[in-house]
Amino acid sequence: MRTSPLPDSKAYIVAPEKIGFPFAYPHDYLDAIDLVQRAMRENEGGLGVWILRPEAAMDLAKILRTDIPARNLVPFARFDNGDWVALLDADSPGSIFVTNLGDSPSVLYEQEERTVTDFFRHVCKSLDLPWPNSEARR
Repeated sequence: MRTSPLPDSKAYIVAPEKIGFPFAYPHDYLDAIDLVQRAMRENEGGLGVWILRPEAAMDLAKILRTDIPARNLVPFARFDNGDWVALLDADSPGSIFVTNLGDSPSVLYEQEERTVTDFFRHVCKSLDLPWPNSEARR
């Protein structure tokens, strides 16, 4: 079980000036990060998907700008297999996409979930992992 404290949820926010285009994180982003961190603690560190730190998110964003220059995408999570990445679309708020960087990053798969919280909840459910009660805060 993870014993070191997890970073504050704000540690997962990319500074607006580094993104390079107008973008606002969804209203539920910080709450979703808090819930993901709780889920990671409750599931002994594994969820099958990881929240990206700003440096990693920007590295992936550069790759995506090369492969998909017409889209303003902000990566926010990466799956354990390393190839699949979850993205927010600055031009289509409320849309979440995933793409396979190892196969064809220009192919985007729009997700049914419309909030970051619902996206992570769906990931947990698909892996038969419990999702924390959002009412019971840390």
